[in-house]
Amino acid sequence: MSTPFNVRSNAGPRGFGEIRKLKAGWKVIFQDYKNEGLELTFDKDQVDGPIMAGKLMAFSANKEGDKLFGVRPADGTHFVKFSRFTSRKGMPPAPRNVDLRSGVARKTGNHYSIPAHQEFTSILEIVGSAAHKGMEMPYNLWYVFERYEETNSAQFGGTNKARARDLVEFLELCGFDPQSESINYPGDGNVLPGLEAILQGKKRFLTVVLNGQGWIDSIASAPEGYKP
Repeated sequence: MSTPFNVRSNAGPRGFGEIRKLKAGWKVIFQDYKNEGLELTFDKDQVDGPIMAGKLMAFSANKEGDKLFGVRPADGTHFVKFSRFTSRKGMPPAPRNVDLRSGVARKTGNHYSIPAHQEFTSILEIVGSAAHKGMEMPYNLWYVFERYEETNSAQFGGTNKARARDLVEFLELCGFDPQSESINYPGDGNVLPGLEAILQGKKRFLTVVLNGQGWIDSIASAPEGYKP
């Protein structure tokens, strides 16, 4: 068994919109349908990470509205590298529990249902743009690692084969070869700390296309020989 934590329910607003530079800080104006029209201002010391003014940026705020983080472009094509997996402060990365979700898709009107599962988040850092360099974007993946028979190695399992393929493809893009390399499966079932070190050592560059809301729409290897 892995050692998951539950998704926090006290997160603040996140979305996309405009960022304006003020004399003493920054203003964000949300444009997404959940927070449209919401305006928040932040002092310079309330911003975590790189920031820039822009008409279409993605960002997040804490519940109290006094900390801005996760600033990144909302659209475009960008060169990135694997940075790390997300984790709680002072803790190693671990998968998180996600409850069953169902509803109606806003754009299509179709009903959907996503079963309860475990997820983890990779952080990809922009390397190929002077304006956006150092900004980070999340990429969520299902945690479908299982122990391989009676060994200390992990295999890709789970009932959702498509999500397992997504995971394998991402690891391959990051330089991991599942045919010749193995992932250690520790006693607590959490492979992420060891896998994080493997991917950080690969130093592969990727190309991502964002969907206009700050989320990754597609991901691929950077062109051969690319250097930031």
